[in-house]
Amino acid sequence: MGPSKDSVLLEIRDLNKNFGKLQAISDFNGKFEAGQLTSIIGQNGAGKTTLFNLITGKFPPTKGQIFFKEKDITALSPHLISRIGLARSFQISNVFLDLTVTENVRLASQSRFSQSTSLFISKESKGRLQFKTDEILERIGLATDRDRLARHLSHGDRRHLEIAMTLALDPELLLLDEPTSGLSPAETIETMNLIQELSKHVTILLIEHDMDVVMTISKRIVVMDFGRKIAEGTPQEVEQNSEVRRVYLGDL
Repeated sequence: MGPSKDSVLLEIRDLNKNFGKLQAISDFNGKFEAGQLTSIIGQNGAGKTTLFNLITGKFPPTKGQIFFKEKDITALSPHLISRIGLARSFQISNVFLDLTVTENVRLASQSRFSQSTSLFISKESKGRLQFKTDEILERIGLATDRDRLARHLSHGDRRHLEIAMTLALDPELLLLDEPTSGLSPAETIETMNLIQELSKHVTILLIEHDMDVVMTISKRIVVMDFGRKIAEGTPQEVEQNSEVRRVYLGDL
């Protein structure tokens, strides 16, 4: 079953982040509804990844609040934020190259089991853990590669494996940071199709540089420039926005 529609899953209020004299995020406000795929775009240095770092607790904000399911998570650690239903993939693949595909996903899945910190795990839990791992590999399209070492996967399949590892954390909100970066055109299409399918079951925030991907799969788009949100709307609304065309697309 997919997430409940028409409810605000993530809300950001007056968010600011300074690094010394540099203001990386400036008065950012936003509401992100459950069941929606939202892309965040902007030129290099616009603040997109910093925003993700604030949402996931890697950086504390200088000012402002972040709410997830109406709970203030502003001061929570990344570990606790992950526990309550946010998972993130990174621009650079984070997989364990010397483990198999199955082992990578199973390790991520095991962190959600009550016995994950124990030296011993019951036979019943092992069975549930393996079932969950197999289900995710089927869903992502990596079932036939389950016994391959991650280092032997193509670049595109490594990115898919990282997404599989984030899904193993049972997220309600999935943050994807440039998942098509470095992919071939064919791999980009495959990844785009995968993300569209996943968006039927989990809410997604996507940082993406490929405008074809953004315009094709997004329900809404947020445009950032030097830490500010300068526009938000449907792909058609954003494409026609005069400030977006001037700042982001370079039109005069």
